[in-house]
Amino acid sequence: MSTSGLRRGAVAKRIYDEVHGYIELSDIELEIVNTAVFQRLRYIKQLATAWYVYPGATHTRFSHSLGTMRITGMIASKLHQHGYIHNADDVQLLRLAALLHDIGHTPFSHAIEPYYRHKLGIDHEDISRVIIEYSPELREIFSKYGIDYKEVIAILERRHREPLYNQLLSSDVDVDRMDYLIRDALHTGVSYGTIDLHRLIATIAVDGEGNIAVLDKGIDAVDNFYLARMHMYKTVYYHKTLVGYELILRMIYEYLCENVEDTLLFRSLSQIIRAIKNGDIVYWNDDWLLGLIIDIHRTVSYTHLRAHETVL
Repeated sequence: MSTSGLRRGAVAKRIYDEVHGYIELSDIELEIVNTAVFQRLRYIKQLATAWYVYPGATHTRFSHSLGTMRITGMIASKLHQHGYIHNADDVQLLRLAALLHDIGHTPFSHAIEPYYRHKLGIDHEDISRVIIEYSPELREIFSKYGIDYKEVIAILERRHREPLYNQLLSSDVDVDRMDYLIRDALHTGVSYGTIDLHRLIATIAVDGEGNIAVLDKGIDAVDNFYLARMHMYKTVYYHKTLVGYELILRMIYEYLCENVEDTLLFRSLSQIIRAIKNGDIVYWNDDWLLGLIIDIHRTVSYTHLRAHETVL
């Protein structure tokens, strides 16, 4: 792996985040963030339809991805200093995996994703894999910096040769949940998602078998983490009105896929890959779907009106 632009401490840009303050980006991270395929995440809300119940919940997958990368960097740097991560370049690799972990989310995220899971047997992790594998933008950047994109995919699919790397991104106490609990609580306005992030990070360790562990003095922080997660699911994620809105939206999307011709209403994984290669995937976001629904509604309403005028 080339160390150009990956040097520890080399900062290409700082982005101010409402949760973590300034987030520092290396050269390769900045180039990935500036790609159109990553910028797509600006137009996918983190909590899908939650803003119908919690008006402030308009934050996006874009900011969550940056936050997850920052937490990953903090933990990975600590584990490298303590000798659990032997290669300094792997800290950057882990940050990249965290940055790209949600790159494959569908419009309205978990509201639409079950349609693809049930119809095609794929989820957002599968879409993330093909975006990383086939996006001309990302492949060019990986090649430029000597990054093996297959290692990034292996971490995201929890099959990297280093189990520790898989667990950082996906486990009972992982960086993804650390960020979204705090971020979602902030934007919904509820107090249940508050966790002691810095205590968690300070007490994370690795056990004798190479697995993520927490020191005894961090048990209270872990308990708080689990309680916060439980309360957020009960209060926000499984809120009955939100679940209802998501079901309605999913039914609308399924109807569109079965009855409307649009190049972004994907009916197979091969169609998704084609859109990745030709760049159309960047338009596959919340705004596109809402616009399509509005256009169809206006067309139907106009046709209805014209038919009524003809009868009169």
